[in-house]
Amino acid sequence: MLSMLIFCDGPEALAAPRLVRALSSLVPGVVRGLIGDVHVVTPRAPAFAAIADEAGVAHYGEAPGEGAFTTALRALRGPWCVALRGDQRVDGGWFDALEAFIMEPPRSALLRVAPQNFAQHLLPGLAPASGIIWHQTCVVGPLVPSWAGLREGLRPRLTLAARTQPLTP
Repeated sequence: MLSMLIFCDGPEALAAPRLVRALSSLVPGVVRGLIGDVHVVTPRAPAFAAIADEAGVAHYGEAPGEGAFTTALRALRGPWCVALRGDQRVDGGWFDALEAFIMEPPRSALLRVAPQNFAQHLLPGLAPASGIIWHQTCVVGPLVPSWAGLREGLRPRLTLAARTQPLTP
């Protein structure tokens, strides 16, 4: 089973509806038994707390300078973990790719957004990173609590073939 960490940022009016759609896209993974626990790190705002409560996920409201990201990283329970930006949605093919990935030996991989323009279709590595998947045995030291810190600490050498889709307002 996977532990999920969703990091949501931005103004409440834009980010809250995206978070709802991102969380709802995870339901098929929960039904399949692929996703075990979900943790959401958001800015401090009542809407985010209400969304997390309604969805039944752990919520960490972060104010500048606080360690909500660190607390959420420590709370991940599964041997396999996924961190995903809160402005992304996933589909059935994404779950299939994750399921195949975790059947292989432990390692980490980068997740990318589906190509949005001609250059990204030609060179998929130009598509922005949308997340990362890792096995707990791949963690060599304490992870720096940020997107850049996760990528630097885990140093994924692979990019998962399945892509996420950006959510528009």
